[in-house]
Amino acid sequence: PAALFFQRGIAERDFEGTGLTLSLAGNHPIQRRRDFTFFWNLRGSTLWGDNSSRVGTFITENHFIDDDITEFDITSGGDLAVTDENLYIGEIQLGLRWSCMVKGFNARAFAQAAFEYQYWNASGVNATAVEVLDDIGDSQLSSVVTASEIDANLAGFTLSAGFVK
Repeated sequence: PAALFFQRGIAERDFEGTGLTLSLAGNHPIQRRRDFTFFWNLRGSTLWGDNSSRVGTFITENHFIDDDITEFDITSGGDLAVTDENLYIGEIQLGLRWSCMVKGFNARAFAQAAFEYQYWNASGVNATAVEVLDDIGDSQLSSVVTASEIDANLAGFTLSAGFVK
């Protein structure tokens, strides 16, 4: 009989906590005009809470006995790690804003575009799952999944518009 093997791995990192955020923001008119301004934001956060990592690995073995009969076996392994941890987030935003007074609303209309960058970091405990299938004749099938620390660099571009009283 023939056999077909499938591997699947899942890794998840989750942080739940509370903390403090401090920010500093500013703007500056471009060429002394009030309708166009350059703006910036700096923000830093520290959060305290539970940092958890969950991983799982699965190997499915399908045996094709004949045209009508298929048998399968599933082997799996998993791990869960939870620690008290700190999550640090830093953010910077730089942009350009246009605004004008709308007399009918007694408010200022604005439109803005900005570049954003964020850095997230939390070390935490890593979770690792290993599953080995070695009863395949002369071969061996290994599946290893690890959820490592949170260390993310995020960059993006944002467009927004609205009214401010």
